[in-house]
Amino acid sequence: MSTTAKPWYRSKTFSLTAGLLVTAVCLWWAWHQMIHDRSPRQVIHEVGRAFGRADYSSLPWMWLLLFIFYWLKAWRWRLLLFRLGDYRPMRDLFPPLLIGFGFNNLLPAHLGEFVRVFVFSREKELPKTAVLSTVVLERVFDIIAILLFLGYGLMFVPNIDPSVRTTAWFFSGAVCVALVVAAAYVAWTKPFVTFIERWLEVVPGIPERLRTKICFSLETGAEGLGSLRSGRLITGIAALSVMQWAVNGLLIHMSLWSFGIRVSPLVSAIVLGVTAFGVTVP
Repeated sequence: MSTTAKPWYRSKTFSLTAGLLVTAVCLWWAWHQMIHDRSPRQVIHEVGRAFGRADYSSLPWMWLLLFIFYWLKAWRWRLLLFRLGDYRPMRDLFPPLLIGFGFNNLLPAHLGEFVRVFVFSREKELPKTAVLSTVVLERVFDIIAILLFLGYGLMFVPNIDPSVRTTAWFFSGAVCVALVVAAAYVAWTKPFVTFIERWLEVVPGIPERLRTKICFSLETGAEGLGSLRSGRLITGIAALSVMQWAVNGLLIHMSLWSFGIRVSPLVSAIVLGVTAFGVTVP
């Protein structure tokens, strides 16, 4: 029996190597910035001194806010899954949600979300593509909320480099275009899938089996995006997204405060936007 080897870019080794490489580059860049005008020994000493002088009395409040963050996330996922069934946030959704986040801390490129989808779909006997589409939609609402806070901070914080504002507006425009395409996909699923199928037929080198699989996945995935067809549900999802990331922003602000860094909440909003957007995009 012959088996077809996976493409190199789909191998676990490639995913792990790419994730570790990105992490290494980011750590190198951060370290390079810190030792720009100081010796490595001075930097290590200052970091240790900062942790030694930090105010840890805020930890219980931060743990409470972290629980609220995940609780809001579970409630939002319940609304996203509404077309597939009515599930209880704490009993049905909280466990796979935390399992996914646990694996996100170990695996690169947010691969823990696939673990969440696998655990939940297997437990509830649901199509994996439909459940995965709710997670993708979750990321869309995350990006919208994150850009909202990032744009708010960039707009009102003084003395920001104009190139930073320009880059932020460019990414915001790209996200808006992607949202328009997603809206067309949900509103006119059949014509959209037909268009994609015809476009794939024109592109050379794509086998028929792959074209069929892509179109089938698009049709199945639309089931999980049914919440977008309800104005009431989409309003609730959007509100919970903003509340969730506002809690996250407050966590960042309290973290900075604990280390004696007194900044405007607008600066915390920018830190939230840059950090969360970089984590969410993969």
